[in-house]
Amino acid sequence: KFSRISLLVTEICGLKSSLSAPMIKCKVTDAIEGRHAEKSVGDITLAECWDEFVESHDKEGTRKAAMIPKSYIMRAMPRAANLRLTDVDEAWAEKCVKVLRNGNERVGPLAQNSASTYLTTLKSVWHFAQKRKYVPRTEDPFAGLSIPQVATRSRALEVEDVRRIWNYDPDKEGVTYAKSKGQIVARDMFRLIICLCGINIADLHNLRETDIRGGRLETDRKKTGVHINIRLEPEAMEIIGKYKKDGYLIGRVRSGTANDTRDKINRKLKEIHPGVTTYWARHSWASLAVELDIPDRVVFMGLAHKQGKLSDETYITMRNRKLDEANRKVIDFILGKGEAE
Repeated sequence: KFSRISLLVTEICGLKSSLSAPMIKCKVTDAIEGRHAEKSVGDITLAECWDEFVESHDKEGTRKAAMIPKSYIMRAMPRAANLRLTDVDEAWAEKCVKVLRNGNERVGPLAQNSASTYLTTLKSVWHFAQKRKYVPRTEDPFAGLSIPQVATRSRALEVEDVRRIWNYDPDKEGVTYAKSKGQIVARDMFRLIICLCGINIADLHNLRETDIRGGRLETDRKKTGVHINIRLEPEAMEIIGKYKKDGYLIGRVRSGTANDTRDKINRKLKEIHPGVTTYWARHSWASLAVELDIPDRVVFMGLAHKQGKLSDETYITMRNRKLDEANRKVIDFILGKGEAE
């Protein structure tokens, strides 16, 4: 088997291949398992190549992100599911870009940044096909085609709107008891996210009671790996005491994956304040901190953004104290106990 694989690597990739290890793995696996054995390179379809592109990535999140544009394009473009790579030309590429921008009778239009991301993924698939020698490197029907990204509008709320959500009382709004239960949960989760320096829902979903040590929350942010160390204020402890279950800080709210939990909260949060999601709480914490003249470095620390290596224990203790002071200041501002100058 080793000898066979060695020969395959030499035959498929060449002695001095520029292909990455995951790509080589895909090509050799395809050959061993007989995929594309009955086809010439020219018969490989865009959909098949896209699937190989997805499988060449190790991270599950990256694979899922690459499949979303594929699903849209396969629905949007007639016969795209069976379109051979050799039939992808400039006319098809231009038509695809037009659909991404405007939609058609099959699919709705995308937001500009989503359209830009989908086109970038499609280009990556084409470059992957070039590296695997499914199409010549000299052919690129997507050359010169682009959809620029636009600045995302701020999702930070003014302090008056934050207070409105924080103080929301469904009884005073005349909401039915059945409907009010979900709204109270959404309001409390909005409060908790702010109390935890705008923590991301993906991290909040997985927090356990064992992450609390000496009155502080300590964990690593899922996205960046940055260590989170936040003093738990009384407002946060009250909410945690209300919703902890099965070892999780929000065990009574958790629903399947972090995305499921987020979607459940967001549906009810939008009933309280149209258009608002949990991510607005994160942006709002940062915005209010800046309004209170808290230094950017402390704000970034609260958001668990990477800021370089900080290994000195004395400095870590000092910066934790500064973050504690900043977070308390933001909460007091929301509660009307302090105003921005």
